Amino acid sequence: MPHLSNRPPVPDLRVKAKSRLHPGEGSETLVDDTVAAGLEHARATHRLILEGSVSIWVTTDLRIEYKDGVPVRALGTVMSFS
Repeated sequence: MPHLSNRPPVPDLRVKAKSRLHPGEGSETLVDDTVAAGLEHARATHRLILEGSVSIWVTTDLRIEYKDGVPVRALGTVMSFS
């Protein structure tokens, strides 16, 4: 999948972010699945693991920008709630 930012990729950022998702949540492929479906908008709710066994619920609202049918940027907002 192409890098969806104007900034150079941070090698471990995606791995670190995915490691905070609660096992089995299935949201770790949100960007990939949204792009594969050709969608411009997606939303997912999942648990993030904080320190130790503490977790919080978050909702990610994702928008994908396309240029000539090619994804060029992913923009997301993460909202937490308890």
